[in-house]
Amino acid sequence: MTQVNWQTVVGELKKESHAFDMLVDVLITLALNQDIFRQFGQEFTGLFLQFKSLDLSLVSDEGFSSIMSRIDTTVQRSQFIQPVTSTGHLVQFMGVLCRFSQQGVSYVKQITYFRHVVNIITKISNAQYAETLVQSLLYNVEQVFYTGCTELHISELGAELFRLFNTTPCDMNTHSLAVKKIESAMKMHGSIKDGFSFSQLSLYYLSVLTCTVHNVKMQAVVCEVLIESYFTHCENSFPVLSVSWTTLHERFLISDMTYDNFINHSVQESCPLNIYLYTTHLLALSEDVDGSYSAVAMLIDCSSRIQPKPKEEQKMLLLWFKIFEIMMSLHENGIRSSAISSIIKQLPTTMLKLAEDRETGGLFNNWFGKKSKYSLEFRLTTRIFATYVLHQINKDGSLRTNSSRHNLTSEAGKAMDNIRTLVSNKAYAAHISTLQHCIGMILDSTKTFLNTIELLRFLAGTFYSDQPYLSAIMFSQRKPLS
Repeated sequence: MTQVNWQTVVGELKKESHAFDMLVDVLITLALNQDIFRQFGQEFTGLFLQFKSLDLSLVSDEGFSSIMSRIDTTVQRSQFIQPVTSTGHLVQFMGVLCRFSQQGVSYVKQITYFRHVVNIITKISNAQYAETLVQSLLYNVEQVFYTGCTELHISELGAELFRLFNTTPCDMNTHSLAVKKIESAMKMHGSIKDGFSFSQLSLYYLSVLTCTVHNVKMQAVVCEVLIESYFTHCENSFPVLSVSWTTLHERFLISDMTYDNFINHSVQESCPLNIYLYTTHLLALSEDVDGSYSAVAMLIDCSSRIQPKPKEEQKMLLLWFKIFEIMMSLHENGIRSSAISSIIKQLPTTMLKLAEDRETGGLFNNWFGKKSKYSLEFRLTTRIFATYVLHQINKDGSLRTNSSRHNLTSEAGKAMDNIRTLVSNKAYAAHISTLQHCIGMILDSTKTFLNTIELLRFLAGTFYSDQPYLSAIMFSQRKPLS
């Protein structure tokens, strides 16, 4: 087979309307026969490589659909146990026929290809091959994007990909496999070409996500990935990102009837970016005081229940930032400081639990408890911020909004004592200057509740300047009120 001059053969076949369909059909029929493939595997491999360079675009949409259906229905789960199979070559070959990187090709072939490859992925027990196929589909979408096609077509391809979450898994691990593989593929993809363009793809995906994925838990998990992907690949335009949450909100199409469920799953699955985005939606729906109170209550409740993932714990800073941003707005609108302090006074307790150097380990936790799963920088940030907040609530429960002598609660005094011990702690030696600067700010009687975001902006810029999704904090335009 590899000795044939296929360039000449293809040139002759252009004279016959259905000859391309017949040629590909014969090739697929032979390759699907596992006995033939085992005997002539190297021949088939060489043949597929040759065909990649040929113009086979004259294969009809109907013929292409028929062939993909045969591959899909013929494939058995056992075929995917081995990393190299005839099916793997066939899927790759049919993808070549779609010509994803060329303009003016049949969108029908591309959508048909995605639909059947997703069906094939659901049968896979080989995790590595599943991830390869998912990454391949994501790359195909990117190729189509660069041809200048419409957003509608990109959305159709994305919808076919996200159907993966609606399929019945063939075993207990397949559904979680789908989530993990799309998650890892999304996070690493886009670096092949212009990152900003991939951020645009993330917006397209976000629009179709909730129209396609029926399972709210899956919606929450994938939505978090898409938000992070959007910011990660927008890194080149980093200074602009302080307002880009508005762009995301315009694509955030969760049904009002499922919002509570969506937020609960976001808490359970540790998805702070979802919660922050939902808050922008909540505030947009109701710009009055009641809406602000509802948003803060939701944020504080979520903050108290969510257990951030290690290496992603810095996302919590967004929730705290939004809480204090709303509180500042309420203060500007004449809400009593005592009402504000009654809302936020529970927040430092939650923060300090996350800031512990060791996880709960009983009476002798400080010596024998399991080491915290969170980074030292996050624990330091959280401890400093919680201590500052405690210093802005007086003994009588009032809020410090004017420069005055501190009237500390016992909790505030204890928190400061713990902060001071860190100065002599070798583990924090690399951050002594930051620690001393923040201690000075906490003790400065001219710094009040109104400077809270100023401190958080300093901490985020010091420790997390490489996290684009925190740009809302670092580029916040809010100034301390006089």
